[in-house]
Amino acid sequence: MTSRQPESGWVQELQSLAQAADPGPWLVGHADDPMQMSASFVAMGRFKRSSWPPSDRIVAVTFLQSPNLAMPRQEEANAAFIAASRDGVPKLCDEVKRLLGQRDRCRATLRKLVHCAAAHLRGGDDIEEGLVEEAGALLAELEAG
Repeated sequence: MTSRQPESGWVQELQSLAQAADPGPWLVGHADDPMQMSASFVAMGRFKRSSWPPSDRIVAVTFLQSPNLAMPRQEEANAAFIAASRDGVPKLCDEVKRLLGQRDRCRATLRKLVHCAAAHLRGGDDIEEGLVEEAGALLAELEAG
């Protein structure tokens, strides 16, 4: 049996990677210099269209004609994905953490409701104060998305 990372461990790992990466925005660019060295790349910040930004601002090269360091078949889609990940990954991590918290609150409330319902069916009156309201608020939160 393999040891499993906690459910949010991978989220924390992604957040750490995103925090360590160069700041955004990351934008897709294309260059074609006088020696016909076409390229597609992702770079930080704004830069002149159809020219190379300073090398310290280049994040990734998804196509470089000469030498063939990256092939052209997917350069547009790869560059767009890399650039979108700069802002997208932190947003996804925040949403996953929010949903994990919501799930944990739902689990705890449902556990209490099941306990109370079982006690009620046995003839006891074990309904905690505010539990129905808490469950209703969680349901409304889940339905709101």
